[in-house]
Amino acid sequence: MEADIIVDGFRQSIKTHNLIYNQIIGDGDSSVIKKIQVAKPYGNEIIVKKIECTNHILRNYSVRLRDLSTKRKSASGLIVPGCIRTKIKENLLRLRFAVTKAIIFRKNLDLPQNQKVKLLKTDILNGPFHVFGYHNKCDSYFCSGNKDNEINFVPELQKCGVWNDLIAAVNLVAYHSNSLIYHVNNNCVETYNSVVAKYVGGKRVNFSLRGSYNARCNTAVSAYNYGPNYLRQFYKKSTNFSPGMYTKKFIAKENKRRYNEKTNCSINSRPKIKKKIIFGPDSDYGAVDEELGCQPLAMTKEEFENKKIEFLENLKLDEVNIFKLERRTVDQSSNEEWKKERLSRLTASNFGKICKLRKTTIRKNTVISILYQSYYFHGTTATSYGIQFESIAKTEFENMYNLKVLPAGLFVDFNLPFLAASPDGLIGNNAIIEIKCPYSAKDFSPDDAQKQNKLKFMEIKSEKLILKKNHSYYFQIQGQLHITQRNVCYFVVWTPKGISVDKI
Repeated sequence: MEADIIVDGFRQSIKTHNLIYNQIIGDGDSSVIKKIQVAKPYGNEIIVKKIECTNHILRNYSVRLRDLSTKRKSASGLIVPGCIRTKIKENLLRLRFAVTKAIIFRKNLDLPQNQKVKLLKTDILNGPFHVFGYHNKCDSYFCSGNKDNEINFVPELQKCGVWNDLIAAVNLVAYHSNSLIYHVNNNCVETYNSVVAKYVGGKRVNFSLRGSYNARCNTAVSAYNYGPNYLRQFYKKSTNFSPGMYTKKFIAKENKRRYNEKTNCSINSRPKIKKKIIFGPDSDYGAVDEELGCQPLAMTKEEFENKKIEFLENLKLDEVNIFKLERRTVDQSSNEEWKKERLSRLTASNFGKICKLRKTTIRKNTVISILYQSYYFHGTTATSYGIQFESIAKTEFENMYNLKVLPAGLFVDFNLPFLAASPDGLIGNNAIIEIKCPYSAKDFSPDDAQKQNKLKFMEIKSEKLILKKNHSYYFQIQGQLHITQRNVCYFVVWTPKGISVDKI
């Protein structure tokens, strides 16, 4: 309901206020922005951009840092001394202030927006270095250099492995630099909604007065601890009498139901396999085709072919413009042009999904998945984990192979301009890199993870860990090599406890 109301507001904005709302401030909830992006209230040319709430980003950052300060071991399995944990705990506010002060300074600079975002990202990544005593990378506005008797704790943090965990947390903040540069939040909306909810009873009634809310929480605890018998316990404690016949019948019935559930679970212990769907709205809340705005095409087959040819012609770029586009989009997901150009093309990450389709498979769901997955998929724990540790994996690879990894943007195929690819980095003139930081293997080394069946896309051949040639990642890499016109890909699998590289 909330999302539908906001979408309708966007659709009526020109008529009502003669304004185009090209930005929306929101928190982690993605249901609103996905509906707006699917609805396209201003056509295909104007994409509504979501700006993440600064308060939510910084709060999540503080939670991760506080969590680090309580862990006795780092993600790599090394012991973190108590003095280091205490040092992190003492500097929680300073780590947050390092971000907020950088935002305020960079926001007010008289520079193009993309340049301010780039500088802010650099400052955010430098924050932990500054706080823990290493000032070689600090900008002049940020600090005046080393202070008297100041100790550099960075080597100690690196020695016990907690430094990588700290950088992983700050990477997630830096990832949102394009939102943080606006320095905005949705406090006014949250405050207004809380006042409204207070007077109208929220979704039901106001349970916050006279201890009613606490009483309901305590009741839930009792129900959890005693099961259905909590009714008997309450009644007997209050009246010194046993409950009546109907209450006893209800308790017996509920106990029997729970017993039957446990019995059935033990007999039918094999779990049901549910089909995982990561795209599209719930069909119980409206027709999918209507939700996606799909309407029957009022055109003949010939007209459709002409439109298709016209669309493909508009995608064509010469070699110079292909190079310029790739250079302009090196920020990838932080770059609006990167997002826009990808929407019109089939990217290498989908090649495996298409190449492995059977001739008899209906294409409808695959097409919907490719066209609308970016709208309905807004990140999971696994993708967040990848964002945190990708730069760390890249640095370890560079040190291991003595190679420099350069950022890569969106490459468009010269002969087939509807194909595109965005590798994780470029190495020299003939190689690319693709990095995977699998969340499922975070507690293992790559070799151990494969033995534990945590890396389903890898296999061991000739005592070496390599990528399976029938996995979608292999199709993705071959597509990237073809489109970038390079011959070698370093496929990197990184975990906090090890790194594996397959040269393809």
